[in-house]
Amino acid sequence: MVSQTPNLSIVLPAYREAETIEEALNKIYKELNNLDYAFEIIVVVDGITDSTVDVLETLNLPNLRTIVLDVNQGKGAALRVGILSAKSNLYIGFMDADLDLEPWSIAAGIELLDKNPDIDLVVGSKLHPNSKIRYPLFRKFQSHLYRILVSRLFDLRISDTQTGIKVGKTEVIKQSLPGKEINGFAFDLSLLVTASKLNFKISEVPIELNYQFESSVRLRSAVETIIDTLKVYWQSRGNG
Repeated sequence: MVSQTPNLSIVLPAYREAETIEEALNKIYKELNNLDYAFEIIVVVDGITDSTVDVLETLNLPNLRTIVLDVNQGKGAALRVGILSAKSNLYIGFMDADLDLEPWSIAAGIELLDKNPDIDLVVGSKLHPNSKIRYPLFRKFQSHLYRILVSRLFDLRISDTQTGIKVGKTEVIKQSLPGKEINGFAFDLSLLVTASKLNFKISEVPIELNYQFESSVRLRSAVETIIDTLKVYWQSRGNG
């Protein structure tokens, strides 16, 4: 599928994904090829720390672009770079480059946007009644605590801000793009807070989560996410 102006751009931030990136891309292409859209996929390699770039160079996949950040800057920074480089004139989506999340949720989100022109942005949710979740108990506990924090700080009618699948209208994603001070995992929250303040309509779709690979979330990342969350709150109160 070749188009100088795609109407769908999918951005994948990739950090140490040499072992999973090929299979992840094959799954994503399988889903997108079933859609009637000219699409591009943008993989943003967030720091040269393994052979992810080498693997990408061996793949013969159409409309695949690779952007390499020499130094690890964080998921949010990688997403920002990818989104700003996206060429789509209709939809931009993003998802994690590991194999924890099944990419059919991207297709489900696009279908929802197509059928409901009043919806501007769709997010995958672990709490959707049709979601299928295989998740360690401790990670469930972490997610629960973070959702409590978000619910206390923000008036968002969204059950889950952090699941790594989102797709929306191009102008909505770009208008809601977080600033450069939010480079970590709170990027998703910041984007949703801004979209909500701009009165964009946000909806949710189910996901399928099979947590089986090593996550890039560590204690340091968790602390940084809390700090960034407080930054987002401070900004949302007009102090940023």
